[in-house]
Amino acid sequence: NVDYGLTNGRVIHNCSILCRDKRIYAIGGASSFREAVYKHCLDLKDCYAVPGFLDGHIYGFGKISLLDTTHINALGVMARELPAHGVSSFLATLQSTNRPKLNEALKRTSDHILNQDGGAESIAGLPLSTYSPEAANNIVSIFAQWGFSQLVLSCILLVVIIKMRELIPLMLLFIALENILRGAVGLYKPLILGDSPPGAISPIIGLITLAVFFISIKEHS
Repeated sequence: NVDYGLTNGRVIHNCSILCRDKRIYAIGGASSFREAVYKHCLDLKDCYAVPGFLDGHIYGFGKISLLDTTHINALGVMARELPAHGVSSFLATLQSTNRPKLNEALKRTSDHILNQDGGAESIAGLPLSTYSPEAANNIVSIFAQWGFSQLVLSCILLVVIIKMRELIPLMLLFIALENILRGAVGLYKPLILGDSPPGAISPIIGLITLAVFFISIKEHS
């Protein structure tokens, strides 16, 4: 027995829930069950009974991370443990890629630091050979410093994903604004290049990430 029961979008005051074989058999006002014989009765005064929650965006639970591929029974453990916390169903959010693509992503984060041209010509397409040595050296230095900031940011985002998942919406907002505003600056002060650099799609990435951010905020609220 609970003070309030929420079912089918309506509230039942002084609600009783009848269970059989670990399943809900009937729900109604307490007066509907006066003649029933109970084997066990729980009187939960000042409590609410609501349907099980559906978590449509979850990376893990407790000490379990779905990004940790060494935990082969993560989904089974979560399916057993989450109902005790009111979550009856969940949609696991997984992120995976093959090793070559992962190695390529890690390599690109260090290219701006380790490459001789700082990635300015090999990645961004800047014609360094047409510049004076002083100008080319300054551009390479700027790219190297930018590459280091990207590397530090990547490490911070990785920590958020693994250890501080409650900050993922903030991480999404940061990525979205960084890509959108960088694209806006590129339109205001465009680079003179022969081919479009990889960063040309930054505004698209930013808009998609911004949409995911609003979805995550809606789910958390």
